[in-house]
Amino acid sequence: MVAGMSSCSSDATMPGATGETRSVDMQVTVSKSADMSRAVIGENGGDLDCRWTNGDRIVVSSADGTKLGILSLTSGEGESVGTFEGKIEVTGEGTATYNFFYFGTATDIESIGSTVALDYSSQEGTLAGLPANDFFSASANVSIAYEIATAESVVLERATAFGRFNLQFEGADWSGGTVTVSGSGLNNLLNVKLNGNISTTASSETATITVDNATADLWLTILPGETDLTFTTTIGEKTYTGTLPSRTWKAGEYVRSENADGTFGGVTVEMTTTPDPIPEPGDAVGPVFEVNGKKFRFTKANLAYNVNEKRWYLLDEQWSFLCKKGWAYANGSYVGTKESDIDLYGFGCTGLHFSYYNDRLQTPTQFEEDINAPEYFIQKILYSGQSINATDQGRYYPTQNATCNQGYTGGNLEFGIQGMAMDWGTAYGQQENNGGNYYTLLSSDWSDLQSKYFMTGATITDIANPNNSNKAGLYGCMILDATNKTEASALLKEYGATVSTKLSDNLSFTGTNYQYFDYTYVKLTSEQFKALEAAGKVVFLPEAGHTAVTTNSYTKTDGYYWTATAGQAYTSTIFRFDGNETPKVFKLDTQSSRMFGCAVRLVKEVK
Repeated sequence: MVAGMSSCSSDATMPGATGETRSVDMQVTVSKSADMSRAVIGENGGDLDCRWTNGDRIVVSSADGTKLGILSLTSGEGESVGTFEGKIEVTGEGTATYNFFYFGTATDIESIGSTVALDYSSQEGTLAGLPANDFFSASANVSIAYEIATAESVVLERATAFGRFNLQFEGADWSGGTVTVSGSGLNNLLNVKLNGNISTTASSETATITVDNATADLWLTILPGETDLTFTTTIGEKTYTGTLPSRTWKAGEYVRSENADGTFGGVTVEMTTTPDPIPEPGDAVGPVFEVNGKKFRFTKANLAYNVNEKRWYLLDEQWSFLCKKGWAYANGSYVGTKESDIDLYGFGCTGLHFSYYNDRLQTPTQFEEDINAPEYFIQKILYSGQSINATDQGRYYPTQNATCNQGYTGGNLEFGIQGMAMDWGTAYGQQENNGGNYYTLLSSDWSDLQSKYFMTGATITDIANPNNSNKAGLYGCMILDATNKTEASALLKEYGATVSTKLSDNLSFTGTNYQYFDYTYVKLTSEQFKALEAAGKVVFLPEAGHTAVTTNSYTKTDGYYWTATAGQAYTSTIFRFDGNETPKVFKLDTQSSRMFGCAVRLVKEVK
């Protein structure tokens, strides 16, 4: 081995000695101390293999900090005790105290002066990377006689601490990346003066340790002192942190965790992230559906209307309904029960347009100020003694025939009130004034939706049906973020629902009898449903019933929902379902009168 040489200033003298500076041979036996205080948080145990390796060198300095020379390892490779030899610059003869320093593998000891700054702000985070800036030191008496310097065996003491940590990410997939370690009182610079004075500082106002390309198993050099440790990394756009409580890190210790089987591993660091903020309660739920070139989500509940306030609103929950119709007023009397809140309407009752008769808009004032468009029918006897037959009644109320039937040709049901002033979505959107575009699905939209996404009957078992206490829970039609039976079953079971093996592959809009459309084939509690809803996976249309045009003619055992599609002069298309009766019904159906009261479930465009 070639011993590295270093010159020193001519005034370097040994106390009590005189003479010229000369180079002498030095041989010394040096050992690295074992860890003085092996530790885990709350436990003891663990060690590091402190052995000399080929190429290790030691700096020798005088008590005043003058670098005298460098000694190189000549024997003892792979052992904890080794022999170092080299030349040092001395003056005179006698005995003095010298300092011995081991600076690790990354420091260029040939070029160091009287002060060395070891920077721990950037580390590899691996076991193999620990020796890079490892640091040991000791002082010992040295005797100089003739051309030889001798010393008793020197035991070097480590001035840093080591820690092994294991980052654990619950519910997150972290394959590695940049980890930043911070903490109150943390230092990342070790300042070594060759006169033996050693101190720690921070490289900036707030010290950090950065580990690039880190893995979950981290080895770090920690400088002595009292500090907590906070580990920070990112996954995608989320920041994950984990903090260990404050402790006093001691020079020479190696902190890690003892496993139950007697082996050792990293101290567990639970990495967590701040939960996504709970969004403001919106008016849309469920997945984003894409049909016929449109992207939308369903509104959070069925549409309702407060007649007294002349205000549209959405009911509280997806399963909510009132099964309440409006009333008619003519010739000084009301027909039907006067309700304050209703959720069953005649086709196209938006509140923006009123009845037409003889091509003239009948304003509320001409009827009575309490009258508003969402009443689902009107008497044949109009004001001022005018009368129309049932056909004309269906044609002209609630909205003008020509407008509702815009684009209608023959059997073509592709057209209707979607996006027009008669669509309920137009009225709700103008009232909310939130920039959202709301509309009612056309019959063709429902057909495309049914062909792409999974629909089934379902029961929410712990919600009572407000119209029928004999029913075992609340029935409805469920639309899932799934495309087939297998996906739908797996999704439902993931959230705790009971799913029958009789569940069909999917429902169809052709025909009327469907043996698989049964509300009992999917059962779940309201809590399970809310979890499914919070995940954005489900839309539920309650079996809200419907009303005919005659007084008190409520039907409460099925679901009647208007589409935006107008049919003949007084017909239109509904989405109709009933999985509790015989025959089972799941279809798009022609409603023979626009005066029937049916439910409305709007959708909100996704841009």
